[in-house]
Amino acid sequence: MKLYKFFKNESGITLVEFIVALGVIGIVGGLGTMVYIQANNAFDSAEQKWQVQTDMRILANFLNSNLRNAYEAVILPDSFVDNFTDHDRYIYINDNNNDGFGKVIYKDKNIEKAIIGQNEFDYKVDWGKESNDKSKVITYKIRSMYNYEELNYTVDSKIFLSNMAKNNEISKINGSINGIYFKSSAESTPLPNTQVNTFCFIATAAYGSPFNPAVKTLRMFRDLYLSKYELGKKFISFYYRYSPGYAEIISSNIFLKFTTLILLLPFVFLSFLLIIKKTALIVLFYLIILIIFVRKSKAFVKLLNNKI
Repeated sequence: MKLYKFFKNESGITLVEFIVALGVIGIVGGLGTMVYIQANNAFDSAEQKWQVQTDMRILANFLNSNLRNAYEAVILPDSFVDNFTDHDRYIYINDNNNDGFGKVIYKDKNIEKAIIGQNEFDYKVDWGKESNDKSKVITYKIRSMYNYEELNYTVDSKIFLSNMAKNNEISKINGSINGIYFKSSAESTPLPNTQVNTFCFIATAAYGSPFNPAVKTLRMFRDLYLSKYELGKKFISFYYRYSPGYAEIISSNIFLKFTTLILLLPFVFLSFLLIIKKTALIVLFYLIILIIFVRKSKAFVKLLNNKI
């Protein structure tokens, strides 16, 4: 009892409580760190997959919409014709590291600009044609790289050149294939704007920026889950039809902005758990242990004080 009173300070905190509090802080901090590391690693991996899949989908759509109207096509190495006419098009890889990967560039008489590859990922397109000598079908495989390591995400597809003359064929020049040169009388499809088509209007209005982590989480949930199901697609279509007007009202009212932000938090958390998938179970397990431990530690301190 004397020892207890000696170590009892003016605020009424005992030595036992102080030692147990330090232990609780250490364990809670350790568990919190484990939760953060597990969740952050899982989210980074999911975000990487989402970004690559989004880029590949954009590129595949661009290739299909532009090449299907071609009446002449040549699969060729690095060298290409500089004197472009109104009908000439060229898609190639801007390979700065001599590994075949880089930004995917579209070029015609008026423009030369990256289709994808503006972020930290590099891409490569393996061009080919069906084995038939008179084939009018182009084959391609999109591959991806991050930090000089090739990723496991690929897209394989074919394009039938319906405008190619019957006696014409797809040419292929020997060498290190880097791109495809083609002629088309159709108007070129506009280069995709990767920012505009990924907005979540209401979430952006509430959080202030389309690049806010919460907004990015909701966008990932949309692309990884909602867009894969018919009901989800209908919801997305409904949302993009009516949400811009509501978003404009929310962004101009501080109270509505704050209220919407709070209301969206459960959806952000649920989306986050679904994105990290299996790791979500580990995170929830740690959180449950954390809650149980904190509750039990209070009872433990009370028991020790009573015994002293």
